[in-house]
Amino acid sequence: MPSNKETLFQDHIAQFLETEHGYNQLEKSLLPNKKHHIIEPLLFEFIKATQAKKFAELEANYKNDSEQEIIKALIHETTNKPLWLVMRNGLDVKGTKFELYKPKPRSKTSSDGLTNYEKNNFTYKTEYYYHQNTQER
Repeated sequence: MPSNKETLFQDHIAQFLETEHGYNQLEKSLLPNKKHHIIEPLLFEFIKATQAKKFAELEANYKNDSEQEIIKALIHETTNKPLWLVMRNGLDVKGTKFELYKPKPRSKTSSDGLTNYEKNNFTYKTEYYYHQNTQER
């Protein structure tokens, strides 16, 4: 259990993330399973909002299993590569490449770029315990 100073510092950082950067606190109901730590509802919300055509293309081929295909591909990729590399290069799902985040546009020439950037959902969770089982790799 953290000391009072640690808790105060966590609260300070959390407040800073909310007020200065617009982060949201991760709701307890959205906490991921402890094995892969993927927050599926937020992932699918982002993909459908920013890459609807690509998702529809995947859905045309895989119907109700399209979301599971994304999760399977993400789990497979993150067991072989670090998450930051998958985020940078995109996630290939059965021949369709999905972006897992939208970078801030460097110029104001593309209104779509800014609109998609604003659909990123940055969240935080204080006291999230992550335990990686190294035997699974």
